[in-house]
Parts: sequence; structure tokens; C-alpha cells
Amino acid sequence: MKLNNYPRNKENWKPGKTGGCVVTDTEKGFREGTGHTDKEYYGGNLICESIARNKDVRLISATPDLLNACIDFMKSFKSSVGYQKYEESVFKILNDRYIQCNHAIRKATGINYHKKLINNLK
Repeated sequence: MKLNNYPRNKENWKPGKTGGCVVTDTEKGFREGTGHTDKEYYGGNLICESIARNKDVRLISATPDLLNACIDFMKSFKSSVGYQKYEESVFKILNDRYIQCNHAIRKATGINYHKKLINNLK
């Protein structure tokens, strides 16, 4: 499958109500009767459970965001090649991707790298 045809993941994955699980709000693709749709217990529809470490829960939760950020960056980079004389549009593309990557990194690690970088510059 070509990158341009790859569907963006619009699901919001997040840590669940119970420890060691990742859930989503989406209903699509979940079969009834499997326990995966027990929103009362999990806090959403279950993506995965039995994750021992909190940092792994955060990383798995950030997977759709990280994938989308990488896909968007690659698409933006590819579309800006050859158009670098338009510095303003290239800057906007890179800035938008920077913000998107910072959000995904923060979701995966709990660290706001933008804030950390700014504080290191002071």
C-alpha cells in the first residue's frame, strides 16, 4: 500500500480505567460478547490489557498519534521537495509537524519536549 493511500488512524487511544490497559472510544471493529466493549470496567473499548509498566501503556496509547505524525511528516516533506524557495510554506509545514510530533511524544512519554527544549535555551 502506498503511503498516500494509507488511512489515518482517527481513534483516540488512551490509558484505561483499570491499570495496565489501553482503550479507545471508537465502536468500529469490536464484536459484542468478547468483553472488549465493557466500557464500564475498562473506561472504553479495550485495545490491549495486562501491560505491566505504565510507560508501556503510554507508548501503546500514543501509537496512532506517532504513526499519523510520521505519515504526515513524510507526506509534507515529499510535497515540499522542490518548493523550498517558498520558505514560509515550508516553515509552516515543519512547524505543524513539530507540534504534532511534540504532542505524540508527550502522550507516549509524559514529557513535553518543546517545553524542555525552551527551558534549556534560557
